[in-house]
Amino acid sequence: MWNVETGERLLTIDLGDWVSHVAWSPDGKRFATGSPNRGVKMWDAETGKQLFVLTGSGSEVTWSSDGRRLATAGYRNIDVWDAETGKKLPIFVYPASEPIWSVAWSPNGTLLTIQLLDGAEIWNIDTGKGLPIIKQADSRIPVSWSPNGKRLAAVDDHGMAKLWDSGTGSELLSIGHVGWDCNVGWSPDGKWLASASDGGAKIWDAETGKEARSLGSHGRVSFLTWSPDGKRVAGQVDAEKAVKVWDADTAKEVLTISGDFFALGSGRSWSPDGKHLATYTGNTRTEIAKIEIWNVRE
Repeated sequence: MWNVETGERLLTIDLGDWVSHVAWSPDGKRFATGSPNRGVKMWDAETGKQLFVLTGSGSEVTWSSDGRRLATAGYRNIDVWDAETGKKLPIFVYPASEPIWSVAWSPNGTLLTIQLLDGAEIWNIDTGKGLPIIKQADSRIPVSWSPNGKRLAAVDDHGMAKLWDSGTGSELLSIGHVGWDCNVGWSPDGKWLASASDGGAKIWDAETGKEARSLGSHGRVSFLTWSPDGKRVAGQVDAEKAVKVWDADTAKEVLTISGDFFALGSGRSWSPDGKHLATYTGNTRTEIAKIEIWNVRE
């Protein structure tokens, strides 16, 4: 774990296998890791103790907003789990017909976006009913829900960041070209979107689609995530082998954490109180990986 104010490392957990996803629980007491080889594991965020393993789960994992359930996705399967006991819940059966790339809960915890090769589907978890399909969403980039659940942000197969109506699936706004293999994420108040790509990191006005700020010129920024209070943005700068934290209003760099990071956690990287940041390192050949938690409080 790392201190976000000082960049101090607070906790290191040696995993023994590399992971593709890290996600904090909404209460900040636990986090889940997803591995293509060994599924999803649950950890105590204070002690680093492994709590349980979700047997048969995939590598993608997302928490419901109330912290009571987890959804995991494998190559062609999606499962929903009790987050306290680790038991599978027989409430949702997804009729997979093609590979699944990622999943994400809606803010109210009733809907799930399922990212496929040619778009994203929306499903009601409790009723099993399929809702609108978001076409032309790049399968490599997770769809991001707005905080009020009314809009979805994603990158299409031409590298354009766009917004869709989550109720109808209709396109609302084209933000601009952000590049391929880019992630987009909403600020907690829903007013801004942050994008990370080969061209660096930018912040956009979510109402007009206009670029508001550029977070320096660092080359490829492979992941970007907002602090829970919306005051800071953290991003992984590949060329510098570092995670940087910027002031979201001024675009000023406020902290650099250096290390040979495999990734800034691609799930919920910040702890819910905004004091800690999770990163992970790994080697896909040796399958040696570790989670590090840093102190990043203001």
